[in-house]
Amino acid sequence: MNMSRSLHGRLIIFVGLTVITLFTISGVTVSAFLESTLWSEFDASQISRALMLSQLIEQDHDGLIYEWREGTVAAVPLARESEVLTLWKKGHIEHVYPENATPIQPGFDQSLHMFNTQLDNGESARVVRLTFQPRLDHLRVEREEIERDLREGIPSAQVTLLFARSTVGIETTIQKMRLTLCGVGIIGLIVTLLATGIAVNYGLRPLDHTAQQISTLNIETLSERLENEAEQPRELQPLIHTINQLLDRLEATFERERAFSADVAHELRTPLAGLRAKSEVALSKPRSSEQYQETIQQCLLITEQATAIVESLLATTQQSISEIRKQEIDINNLLTDIVREYQKVIDKRELTVLWNTSSCETVSADPNMLTILFRNLIDNAVSYADAGTTITIEAVANQQELTIEVSNTVQDFSSKDIDRVFERFWRADTARAATGLHSGLGLSLCRRLVESLGGKIEASYFDNVFSIRLKRTYSAQ
Repeated sequence: MNMSRSLHGRLIIFVGLTVITLFTISGVTVSAFLESTLWSEFDASQISRALMLSQLIEQDHDGLIYEWREGTVAAVPLARESEVLTLWKKGHIEHVYPENATPIQPGFDQSLHMFNTQLDNGESARVVRLTFQPRLDHLRVEREEIERDLREGIPSAQVTLLFARSTVGIETTIQKMRLTLCGVGIIGLIVTLLATGIAVNYGLRPLDHTAQQISTLNIETLSERLENEAEQPRELQPLIHTINQLLDRLEATFERERAFSADVAHELRTPLAGLRAKSEVALSKPRSSEQYQETIQQCLLITEQATAIVESLLATTQQSISEIRKQEIDINNLLTDIVREYQKVIDKRELTVLWNTSSCETVSADPNMLTILFRNLIDNAVSYADAGTTITIEAVANQQELTIEVSNTVQDFSSKDIDRVFERFWRADTARAATGLHSGLGLSLCRRLVESLGGKIEASYFDNVFSIRLKRTYSAQ
C-alpha cells in the first residue's frame, strides 16, 4: 500500500516526523544543558582545588615553601594518576608534581584561565591557571624582620599555578548520559509512534466506517442512507450530509426512470391493443386496397397517439414544465371522446354514465397530458365500479380553474385504504384488476401528472361512492 495515498499513513508519517523532530531537539537541548552543567561543576571544582593548593604554598627569604613537603598536611592533595601540578615563577619551573610528570606549559594567551591539554598517559585534561602571591611564613620570620621587610620590601614572589585534572571521568559520564538519552528517546519514539498509530486508527474509525458504508451502496440500495449525521464527528457531518443529499437525488432520478418505464408500458397497452385489433381485422379476410389503406391510416394515427403519449410521459418525468406544449382544449369534447373509447366495456357491465359538464369552457393545456389523465380516471371508474351502477362525471373548466370529479359506486372497498390508492402498483381488488388488466399504476400516474401541472388530486370514499377529484387553478394573466 502506498503510504502517501493513505490518510492513515500520511497522519502517521506526519506525526512521526514531528515527534522525531521534537525528540531530537529536546534530546540535544537536554544533553547540551546537562553537559554544560557538568562542565561548569567540573571547572568550579577545578578552581576550588587550585585555590586550596595555593593556600598550601608560602614564601620566606629562602623561597617557596610547600606544606605537603613540611609534613603539615597528611599527604599531597593530588591524585598521581590523574592530576598534575606545575608551579612557575618568573618564567622558570619551581615545582612539578608528580616529579616525573611533564610540566604544564602556561601557554601564550594569558587571558585564558581554563584550557585543555593532554597528560603523559594520553588522557585529556582540563587545566586551571591561577596567578597569586604566596603568603609569608610567620612562624619563621621574626616580627622585626617582617617590619624590616615591609619597609624595605620583599622581592616579588608572584607564582603561576597550573593544575591539570583528567577529564576521563566526566567524559565517560557524559557519554553514558548521551547513550541513556538516546536509548530513552528511541524507546519513547517507538512508544509514541505505536500510540500514534493506535490513536490515528481509533480517530479515523468513523471515516473508515463511513467509507465502508459508501462502498456497499449500489443501484439496489439507493434507499439506504449513511448513519445519523448528529452521531458522527463534527468534521464528517458535512460530508455525510452531502452524500445523503446526493443519494436522495439519485434515488429520485432512478425512481423517475423506473416510473417512466412503468408508465410507458401502462399507457401503451391501449394503442398497442388498438394496433393489434386493426391488424387482426385487416388480416381476417381479403380486402380491397382502399380498405387496407384506411386500416394503415388508422394504425398510423394510433402510432402518432402512442408517440405523443411517450413524449408527454417523458416531459413529466424530466419535470420540464416549461417545454410542455399547450393549446386550447374543449374539455367536454375530450371527455366525451375518452368515454366513447370505453363504450363497449360500459355496455358490457351495464354501467350508466351521468354527465355534469355544462360549465366547461376551453382551457389552455397539453392535450396529450390531459388525455392520459382523463383516460386513467375513466378507466379506473369503468373497471372498478360495481356492475349495473352509475358513474358520475362532473367538470368545471374555464380560464381560472379546471376541476374534474369522477365518481363510481363500489361496495367492497375499505375506507382505510383510501390513502393508498395513489401508491404505485397498489390494487384494492386483484381479481377485478386482472379482468381490467390493471397494474396499479393509473392513479399513481394521475397524481404525478396533476402535480407536474401544479394542481392537486385527492380521493374520497363515502356511502359506497368512490370519488377522484382534481383541481388546477390558473393564475391571472
